Amino acid sequence: MNGRVAISTARNAWYQLTLSEEETLVRYILDLDTRGFPPWICGVEDMVSSLLVTRCEKPVGKLWVY
Repeated sequence: MNGRVAISTARNAWYQLTLSEEETLVRYILDLDTRGFPPWICGVEDMVSSLLVTRCEKPVGKLWVY
């Protein structure tokens, strides 16, 4: 109404990744799984940090995964 975005479709400011970055992360994890490698937490954190660095954002914290 009145040109506002619905709450269900709006992205909260707490999200650090965009939708396309989240999709990239999911594809990365699924690719590791199909190759028979477990998605290690440190590897996922490194992937997310590298995605954020390309946008000149600060990397995620140590407890981000949890």
